Amino acid sequence: MDTRNHSFGSFKDSQQASAAVDQLIAQGFSASEITVLLRDEKSSVEFARMKGTRVPVGTDRGPKEERPVEGSLGILYPGEGPKRGVLDDALDGMGVPLDWPHGVTAGNVLISIESDSTERALSALRDAGASDTGSATLKPVTT
Repeated sequence: MDTRNHSFGSFKDSQQASAAVDQLIAQGFSASEITVLLRDEKSSVEFARMKGTRVPVGTDRGPKEERPVEGSLGILYPGEGPKRGVLDDALDGMGVPLDWPHGVTAGNVLISIESDSTERALSALRDAGASDTGSATLKPVTT
């Protein structure tokens, strides 16, 4: 059974994350190994299309609204009821534990790399300016 190694880090804004993605690609990581999650769905999808990285799970579904990834809790869309966010699904797809302090809801940008070498990916994220880093190894679900 194959495992998936994910290394991830937080960046202060989309400009820093954009420069980090360029640096990661220059260091030999494929854009298809990189996922970037911003504070709202539309920005996450646009960033992925601009950089050629993976689109975070769930952010490309439904209407392309600039709603926060954590959902509205009924506050932004009264009368329509709560809008479910994609944060849990996106984090899961990026290999990030749900309790890891990513800071996306506070405006940080999260970058995850799926690679064979956790040490190399973590080092590259730190070199690119990640303020916090972490990693997880996931086993694929079998049916």
